[in-house]
Amino acid sequence: MFSSKDLKQIENHGISKDTLEKQLYALQKGVSYCEVIRPADLNDGIEEVSTEANNNFEEAMQGCSLSAFIPASGAATRMFKDLYADFEKLKNDTDYNDFSESTTLFFNNLQKFALYDNLQAHLLKNGVNLSNLLKKKQYLSILEALLAEKSLNYAHIPKGLLPFHKYKNAYRTAVEEHLAQADAIFPKNTVCKLHFTVSEQFMNLFQKQVENFQKQSKREFEITYSIQQPSTDTISLQSNNTPLRDKDGNLLFRQGGHGSLLKNLNAIDADIVYIQNIDNLLVENKRKNVIKHKQLIINLLLNYQKKIFTFIKRLDTTVFDNLMLNEIESFLQKHFYTTFTKGYWLLEIIDRQKYLKFLLDRPLRVCSMVKRTKEPGGGPFWMKNKIGHISRQIVEMSEINTQLPSQQHAVETSHYFNPVDIVCGLKNYKGQKFDLQQFKDNDRFFVSQKNINGKTVKILENPGLWNGAMSDWLSIFVVAPPDTFAPVKTINDLLRKEHIFA
Repeated sequence: MFSSKDLKQIENHGISKDTLEKQLYALQKGVSYCEVIRPADLNDGIEEVSTEANNNFEEAMQGCSLSAFIPASGAATRMFKDLYADFEKLKNDTDYNDFSESTTLFFNNLQKFALYDNLQAHLLKNGVNLSNLLKKKQYLSILEALLAEKSLNYAHIPKGLLPFHKYKNAYRTAVEEHLAQADAIFPKNTVCKLHFTVSEQFMNLFQKQVENFQKQSKREFEITYSIQQPSTDTISLQSNNTPLRDKDGNLLFRQGGHGSLLKNLNAIDADIVYIQNIDNLLVENKRKNVIKHKQLIINLLLNYQKKIFTFIKRLDTTVFDNLMLNEIESFLQKHFYTTFTKGYWLLEIIDRQKYLKFLLDRPLRVCSMVKRTKEPGGGPFWMKNKIGHISRQIVEMSEINTQLPSQQHAVETSHYFNPVDIVCGLKNYKGQKFDLQQFKDNDRFFVSQKNINGKTVKILENPGLWNGAMSDWLSIFVVAPPDTFAPVKTINDLLRKEHIFA
């Protein structure tokens, strides 16, 4: 299938022969559905936590390093999908006025958006008044200024760089809001450390925004960036299982989804890392509960971690009897829903001791879950893997074969949604970093079909960052207050009360 030229190109891309063979196998095999048993629910895999647990947050964080990990390379294309569709129609027919409901809502509320000032300034540079355009209903000129590549190009730049929230005399982009939020979350008198994964072509714009924010802040920040590594890219296959190529015959690689960011997360040197989506942000005067909850789940993770580390140290240094082992077994059963097979109970004490350490000595995460409303996407489920082991997992909808009645029923009866509000413990009891690559489920890849230049192409994505990539972590699922979740998936989501400073 591959020529010597191909193999050289693959090697230069940083993809090993073994990885290539696994990609080919996955693409030819097709989608690998998960088997969900039932949705996780309150008191069945998800727990409520007392808000009093973060009262000693500052004390608990003593000697512990914290970092934020924010995937921020995604473009805002979907945010402006409806506007862009009407823009294309207007370009072909200047008399077109049958706008979508979304576009109409946008124009009726244009002055409320944080992007209004930038749009107005951009038009003024060209001698055009935005108010006049609105009065004359010259919507093509407005959309062109907003979306065209040679103008603001908002539909194609990263979502993190967009003006999100409008304040009295200024606005903040999503990146700036993450910095402001971190200032409130991190312990006092510490450096706020944030890591953004970005597209290389927009790196300078991210750096400029961060620098401008830092100049106005009294807090010390340490900001780092990384790009999605080319070695995590994947090849694609056409319908006849031959590789997708460009017009010159070179292999075409595609980014392997957010699961590829496991390598970026693996490179973070911090005891605790919180992961949050770039667009799940509330305006400053409405995020009090966001701060409280973030500190709460960080503190919760530290409490669990302290207990786990104590157990492992005892397993390392003590010859145990059944009574001592039972304490650890009960802990795993109660908090991590561990099921011990009959074979386990037949093991000698020394072998049970080794197995318990194997179960405990792994990365730990606390994942917030919100009540499911209309938000699409994955959530917490009890899932059976290929060897019959049942565990709680965050599962994407694309991983579930809803054509099967049992799987569709599990989805329909799901009450909780994954908002990607996750706190991670990345170091072991000796203070050494885990190799996160050792704790993922390689079978949980994504295969989909897309039409590219008239050809049906099979696309491969790596196991999702909080799905298959964290499959073998120790996991705690907790309920998050609903007012901590306000994602911006469309431009008009910014009109929700959570995003209006008032």
